[in-house]
Amino acid sequence: MAKVLVVGFGNVLRGDDGLGLRVIKALRPKVDPELVELMEFHQLGPELAESISKFELVIFVDASMNGASGTIRSRKVLPKLGPRTQSHVVDPAAVLNLAANLYGHAPETLIITVTGAFFGYASELSEIAALAVPAAVENIQQQIAKRFGNPSAPSA
Repeated sequence: MAKVLVVGFGNVLRGDDGLGLRVIKALRPKVDPELVELMEFHQLGPELAESISKFELVIFVDASMNGASGTIRSRKVLPKLGPRTQSHVVDPAAVLNLAANLYGHAPETLIITVTGAFFGYASELSEIAALAVPAAVENIQQQIAKRFGNPSAPSA
């Protein structure tokens, strides 16, 4: 079973909001599926808690509206303490909290964000966001390599 789960989420019909999904698409041929599992979602929901509880490392990938366009940030996610989630849409910290409380394991979790430039109706990324996708893929590969060694797909 894979040790790392990378979850991209966003809306590909809202321009740069689809960054998380585009990063997953670009990452797919570059990782070893024996080590890394990839998932794509329009939005995160509480049902993801069971899946993430089975991994050693979880990396969420999302677009951001904060900062200069094209900026890539990585930060640790901690389980969100507080009242139970009352919505079908939750953030990574809430999913992590559910994993800990319901399944007894909250894996090490990161979120990597790429600041977008355009979040209106569009099926393509803005030019600056598209240029940031390879760097975001590299960032994810580096995060995995720090913990588990080379995440590259085996050569054919």
